[in-house]
Amino acid sequence: MFSFLKKPYPFLGEIKRDVISNLMVGAFVALFLIVLQPFQISVWETNYKVLKLLGFGFISFLMPTLLNLLINVLDKSGRLEEKWNILFEILSVLSVLFLITVGNLFYGKLLGIIPFGIQAFFIIFFITCIVGVFPITVHVMLKHNKLLKINLDNSIRVNAKLKHLHEQLLAQQSQKTAEEPKPAPEPEKPVEPISKNEQILLAENEKDRITFNTENLRYIESADNYSTLVSFENSTRKKQLIRSSLKRIESQLTDEFIVRCHRTYIVNLRQVKSAEGNAAGYTLSFYDVEETIPVSRNYVSVVNEKLKAFN
Repeated sequence: MFSFLKKPYPFLGEIKRDVISNLMVGAFVALFLIVLQPFQISVWETNYKVLKLLGFGFISFLMPTLLNLLINVLDKSGRLEEKWNILFEILSVLSVLFLITVGNLFYGKLLGIIPFGIQAFFIIFFITCIVGVFPITVHVMLKHNKLLKINLDNSIRVNAKLKHLHEQLLAQQSQKTAEEPKPAPEPEKPVEPISKNEQILLAENEKDRITFNTENLRYIESADNYSTLVSFENSTRKKQLIRSSLKRIESQLTDEFIVRCHRTYIVNLRQVKSAEGNAAGYTLSFYDVEETIPVSRNYVSVVNEKLKAFN
């Protein structure tokens, strides 16, 4: 059960999309109350009855919208996107129901039809759940299934591009091997070999540096003020730590295959084996590394365009 709750769930964090979605929920609530008039609303005699019932629909729109605005203000770093899962989505829905209940309680008190108190709160919360369960459930399921389909289709396209990229690299390597000239006689003095695949990264202090072969790199991961480079040399896993932000490292990279795919990751596309889609996005896996690297929503187009350029 807990493993199910930890499954990733899409967190879009887009105010415009949230407002439209909340407006549809509010419209459903208002229409439900006006047309069906449940919970003894049919015997409620009052002036401007329809207008007053529209107020409950407006609260069903306003309260979740305020919550969405608060979340977006607090999540300036964009970290919720990578942490959001089914459990957080359920807690978010419960928070929305709680806020709508509070709003309806105050609104009902203002209209003089709902007494203010704990008992009234639980009654209104129960009614809110009954009315809201259908539109909220439909919204959650449609959102999950739509994004899952989009990301699965996207991962299929990425895998096709990766396959073509690997075929190109293999063909280039075979051609290079066939055209490789015979070794020249050794010079009298040894010359230090310089690899065109060698990359040097400078740390924040402009003094410390690390050197690595770009073809051997798998990915770079950021953690606070440091970044870790994971590579393989002679079938041996190697980690190199440098005090530098990922943004600074990205500005120093010259290899077109090494691209930013996430707030905390840079990946070497030539070493990526496949992509696997889920509702939150898709992840990249390697041939010889167990870890999978997420591709966040903000970088999907970047990775896709880079792969497209190689095909």
